[in-house]
Amino acid sequence: FDLGEDSLYWVCAYANNQSVLEEELGVTPLDSPFAMALQISDGALVVMDSEAMTLGRAWCALENAIVSRNQLQYAIATARAP
Repeated sequence: FDLGEDSLYWVCAYANNQSVLEEELGVTPLDSPFAMALQISDGALVVMDSEAMTLGRAWCALENAIVSRNQLQYAIATARAP
C-alpha cells in the first residue's frame, strides 16, 4: 500500500449522512455513498483500536467484503502496546 505524501485520504465516517440514514442507504447498504465510494477506491486502511472493536462492527464487515470482492488493497494500522 503506497501512501506517499501526495496520497489522498477519505474518512468513511463522513460518508453517510446520519440525519437521513434511511434515505442514504437506498435499497441495500451496497447502494450507500459509503459503499459506492469504496468500490471506486484503490483500497482501504483500517485503523484498529487496541481492543480490535473494528472487527465487530457491521460497516467494517461490509468494508472488508467490498475490498475482498473487488480485490482492492487493504492495510491495517494497529495501536501501540502500552
